[in-house]
Amino acid sequence: IDADISGKDGDKSLIDGFINPLTEELDFNFKASRAPVEFMLPFMAAFTSDISGHVSGNARLSGTFKDLDMTGDIFADNLGLKLDFTNTVYHVTDSVHLRPGRISFNDVDLTDMYGNHAKLSGEVGHTCFHDPTFRFEITDVSNMLVYDVSANDTEDPWYGRIFGRGKATVTGVPGFIDINVAMTTEPKTTFTFVLDDRESSAEYDFITFRDRDKARKDSLAAL
Repeated sequence: IDADISGKDGDKSLIDGFINPLTEELDFNFKASRAPVEFMLPFMAAFTSDISGHVSGNARLSGTFKDLDMTGDIFADNLGLKLDFTNTVYHVTDSVHLRPGRISFNDVDLTDMYGNHAKLSGEVGHTCFHDPTFRFEITDVSNMLVYDVSANDTEDPWYGRIFGRGKATVTGVPGFIDINVAMTTEPKTTFTFVLDDRESSAEYDFITFRDRDKARKDSLAAL
């Protein structure tokens, strides 16, 4: 196979390689110029349902029909990714490195929908794109949108729009995501936790209830 793929804006990506039906092997070399990234979605479905943007660079896809791997170095241009659990979308423009069983990036500039910035490093591990694992580290977070779920979008008793300052890690495998956060909230943060009755409130022993008017009441009592 020796092919030219033209994009909507006239950008061309080159592909050369072969497919061997008898041995079920394939080997392709890609020279991408602003190729759309949506083809990566099946490999990232454990944590995102929406990606967008373009990639440029050189990569090799090889293996069998059932077990494929990809190597190379590509440049992601305005790569957008939605983190499903927090319902937030972030964008990056930087290099992504593909090695056998590993996709990684380091200290890329991450922006939210409001243009706030943070640093992102991470990797996606896999065995021929099976059994994926992932780990992302977010640092230097300043006034960034980190959670954006409305009451109509969830069955959980908590929702809101949270802006944070600090750092976080997101790790996991399909079906299990672990999010560790060390942050303080920023202005414009709103968060609602619904408690139906006194009995249900007692179940949440990790919450300390405080009378927000206590200081005012104490000052009035002292008069």
